[in-house]
Amino acid sequence: MLSKQIRLKYGELPSWAANKIEHADTEQLENWAERILTAESLEALLE
Repeated sequence: MLSKQIRLKYGELPSWAANKIEHADTEQLENWAERILTAESLEALLE
């Protein structure tokens, strides 16, 4: 779901971001799912 949200907001998901999401734990994924509402960029979201 997070990957889909990222594509809708920022465009195509780069491989580095897909890799980071794939290896994230549940807590980190939940954090990113909340932060996507306010993050200005993909880099800022996944920092």
